Amino acid sequence: MERFEVTRVHTYEEFKATGRFAGLDGLRAFSIGLVLLHHLPRLPDGILRSLQENGRYGVSLFFVISGFLISSLLLREREKFGKVSFKRFFARRALRLFPLYCGMLGLVMAVVYLTPIFTPESVAIMKKNLPAYLLYFSNWLPNPTEGPFFFSRSLAAEEQFYTVFGLLMVVVSRGAVLRGVGLLLLFKGIATVIIGGAERGQVIWRILLSCQEPILWGVLLGFALNSRSGYERITRFAGSLPAIALVLTLCLAWMFTGPFRPIAAAEEQLLFPAFTFLVVSTVTRTAIPILDSRFCCHVGKISYGMYLIHWFVIVALQRGLPAGTPLPLPLRRRRFRHVCDRHRDLGLLRTADHCLWPKTFWRYGSQANQACSN
Repeated sequence: MERFEVTRVHTYEEFKATGRFAGLDGLRAFSIGLVLLHHLPRLPDGILRSLQENGRYGVSLFFVISGFLISSLLLREREKFGKVSFKRFFARRALRLFPLYCGMLGLVMAVVYLTPIFTPESVAIMKKNLPAYLLYFSNWLPNPTEGPFFFSRSLAAEEQFYTVFGLLMVVVSRGAVLRGVGLLLLFKGIATVIIGGAERGQVIWRILLSCQEPILWGVLLGFALNSRSGYERITRFAGSLPAIALVLTLCLAWMFTGPFRPIAAAEEQLLFPAFTFLVVSTVTRTAIPILDSRFCCHVGKISYGMYLIHWFVIVALQRGLPAGTPLPLPLRRRRFRHVCDRHRDLGLLRTADHCLWPKTFWRYGSQANQACSN
């Protein structure tokens, strides 16, 4: 039985010396749980159906976490070396994200083109949108959620922002970057409310409004916590466990009340700072009960791979594959595990081993397919 230690708020020096925040893995586990729930077959009407509809905001919590980590990483690099190396920054992200992303894209292409699972319309969409998937601009497409590789939209938005953000951290001052992020967050909120959904069919607005508010909230948090004065002010009200429990409970209760409107809804805009509060409360404490548990940390570590691989679960459920049909994976687990053992220092491959073949997904796919066919 796992025991939870009594926790306290980090001092500023401890926070700055921390290289890995274990509680964030727990928040990632919570996030991927919401995303997977959102993509399951629709539940009967009720509070669980409301939570399921709002499960798409699990991606928003991912974005807040990511914005905080990337901004903190670059700020600490600038303080340590006097400058930011965009080459090192981009190389780190490429080695961590691109292999699994490209491998999954190739796998999706093989399933789309070589199996009869998808309709001719889906095959045509895949061919048409392939350049956007390869070059990370699928979020600029007129209908980015259409097609077999629909989940690339959020990954594209993230990579676009961090490419620009990384370059700005190299060429302009920290203060200028901070003001720019704040103004961009303000512009996005105002522009989306004014323009709404009608005019977003124009490509110029799809590009200008493609930045994600949760990422901006996370970046602002990284800047705020990086200074001693900002850290001490924030931890005065965001460092208590009761406050963390209260905000988490309120967020869940809020998401149970009914589906949020999809574009610039007031509840959506208020949810992002609530997620930011959860992140700041997590990273400023020595440990967080439950979120620091072994299970949550493990799920959080493999959450990126789970986000990519859950496409196969969706296919198995929506296309009505017979119960017990194995998901279409091109590599045998044993052989791939051998590859991972030879490259165990590359954590991405080890992550891929755990996330591409989780037994839970296999069992769930069979049981859910049976349920769908009854």
